[in-house]
Amino acid sequence: MKTTFHATTAKLTLAILLFVSAAGLQAQTANPAPAERTPQVRYLGTQQDDILFEVSYDNPAASRFTVMVTDKEGNTLFQEAFTEKKFGRKFKFASPENSKLTFTIRSGKEADFVQSFVVKTEFTEDVVVTKL
Repeated sequence: MKTTFHATTAKLTLAILLFVSAAGLQAQTANPAPAERTPQVRYLGTQQDDILFEVSYDNPAASRFTVMVTDKEGNTLFQEAFTEKKFGRKFKFASPENSKLTFTIRSGKEADFVQSFVVKTEFTEDVVVTKL
């Protein structure tokens, strides 16, 4: 009986240690380090006949980086350098019928982040008939 009690206690202690260890590992991987955060480009919608995007970028070292936006032909629509620690800017473009916008962020000669969006404009016509 005493042996069974010790074996059960040992198994229970081992199970608790494994559970606590696993919980600690999970907590460490839940929040990425600031250096691992990547830029984000979000489509915000339309405003009148324009399309809106928001670019955000955490730059804790305040190092110089460039934001560039190009169309599907490779024409530069926007390009500017920044050194902000917490960069956030909204971009407004005339809505083309069918196009592609590419957002590029680079901190050196090579692009650190590239994200493209295909823009398609579709028009629908609603006809309402009412009986008089």
